Amino acid sequence: MTAAVAMDSTERTICLDLGGTKIASRLVDGYSLDASHPRVAPVAPVARAARLPMEAGANKTTEDVGTTSTTSTTSTTPTPTTYDGLIATLRDICARQYASLPDTPRSSIAIAIAHPGTLDSRGIWSNANMQYTWQRPFKKDLANALNSALPCRVDLALCNDGDAFALAEARLGAGIGHAAVFGITLGTGAGCGFVYQGMPMISPRGTAPEWGHLTMPRVIPFDDGGSPAPRPCYCGRIDCIEQYLSGTAIEKEAIDQGANATAQASTLLTEPAIAHRFLCRMAAALGIIVNGFGPESIVFGGGVVIPPTLLTRLRHALIDHCFGLAHQPSALHEDGTPPPLTEEQEAKLPTLHCAALGNDAVMLGAGLFAQLVQRTPSSE
Repeated sequence: MTAAVAMDSTERTICLDLGGTKIASRLVDGYSLDASHPRVAPVAPVARAARLPMEAGANKTTEDVGTTSTTSTTSTTPTPTTYDGLIATLRDICARQYASLPDTPRSSIAIAIAHPGTLDSRGIWSNANMQYTWQRPFKKDLANALNSALPCRVDLALCNDGDAFALAEARLGAGIGHAAVFGITLGTGAGCGFVYQGMPMISPRGTAPEWGHLTMPRVIPFDDGGSPAPRPCYCGRIDCIEQYLSGTAIEKEAIDQGANATAQASTLLTEPAIAHRFLCRMAAALGIIVNGFGPESIVFGGGVVIPPTLLTRLRHALIDHCFGLAHQPSALHEDGTPPPLTEEQEAKLPTLHCAALGNDAVMLGAGLFAQLVQRTPSSE
């Protein structure tokens, strides 16, 4: 990872969020990506034995928060179902966004795309839930398509969508003020990213973190009573977290149990029985993160919207899965509400937040990646 690339506040980046069902795109200006002008107020401080300062944005007050931006409106396009169709669609989207720039022609344009799955050092795509993309030379094919369509040099930055989400929320959104932020996106799949001191933590091979493809812990009573049917995952493993907690999984399980076939996960989570099952499973799955990474804050985004009241209960449910706290009682009140957390619990549990940047988070994160990595011409 190299130092951030300086970006004038009026400079624009074409940012795309490539999802399993739709592709969102917009022009993002430098002001929107400036961590000294966060788009939301920082979260209230939480007691910690030791808190490391963020490199930017940690000491902002509500009065410091800037909201002015010349970021364009978002356009959405259905995601094609073939690889060649996907490359052509991404090319056409970028060409349209370039044509909308007020200062064309220009010598170069930055394009940042957040995508599911991973790219290895050769630019080969794998592990996305769009399996037609596996083992395809995505970076090379996309670069060639963009160079043929645009009349200038293309500086192309590609990143995982979970990493982009976490980076944006850590620097500009709900994670401001926290040194260690874990971001989770729930939708077609279950993505994630981990940001420490404002920088994304990514394995050299680009294959981690992948919380959604860890094995889902058994949760009593839902997975008790014999041998529950295994849930195969497209990645080739069995019982990945994604197969239990993604929006797709929530909807499938509810439909199998008699729910309306058109019900969406966000709506289903308002049903008490479904919400309770989700809460118990999510607490067990988050215990892996809390004990393994020790984040100060966990931010949830994606197409599945978790009700704030459920987040409050979820934080309390984490007590049973966190090292150093599992010995403490965590029973709910008779009305189902959690009792106040003790001082020790407040200090050891991460704060939980819904995404502050909404549908913009992944695109803003992609733009931040374009600043953080050294841009190389797409023809390379």
